[in-house]
Amino acid sequence: MTSLLIKRIMLGLITMWIVSLMVFGATEILPGDVASAIMGKSATPEALQSIREELGLDRPAIVRYGGWLRDIVSGDLGNSLATGRKITELIGERLGNTIVLAVATAIFAVPLSIFLGLFAAMFPGSYFDRAVSSGTLCLVAVPEFFIASVLVLIFSITLNWLPAVSQISLNAPFLKLVQALALPVMALTAAIMAHMARMTRTSVLNVVSSPYI
Repeated sequence: MTSLLIKRIMLGLITMWIVSLMVFGATEILPGDVASAIMGKSATPEALQSIREELGLDRPAIVRYGGWLRDIVSGDLGNSLATGRKITELIGERLGNTIVLAVATAIFAVPLSIFLGLFAAMFPGSYFDRAVSSGTLCLVAVPEFFIASVLVLIFSITLNWLPAVSQISLNAPFLKLVQALALPVMALTAAIMAHMARMTRTSVLNVVSSPYI
């Protein structure tokens, strides 16, 4: 088990490294550079040269990639070109919202998935089983962004019950926090629950049909 986990981690690291090489190479092949994108078409050659030197774009590509890789390994993600702030700070500000959303989704998705999958497997071929199988199959086939768009259309635009876009503040009143979490939690729960319910149903049916002695 430990060796398998180590192999998976190493494979993931190698995959990320290869992807980073491909993305870096693609940006080098494309016309223009970051300095041109920041300054715009009206920038003078002197201004472009100055910002290229500031960002290190005047160095060879292999040197820039090596420096970026070294900084990534040491935990330095650099600064945002839009705000000038450290990317680690920007990620940290949003990490709390991500954790709250993930925990809230798990609280609803996991028990609901187990309940639907377990009872569907206990009564195979029943109306409940067919309804769960058909419903979860539809949810699996539908992209998550479409589910989220439909929920926004119904609960935000049509009924005006919930905010379509919201920034979760952990210091906000409980009701405001629930309203902010409702739509993203529903969208993620629908997507996760569909997969987990089908896997639970299949696993239970396999166990029930196994010739245990």
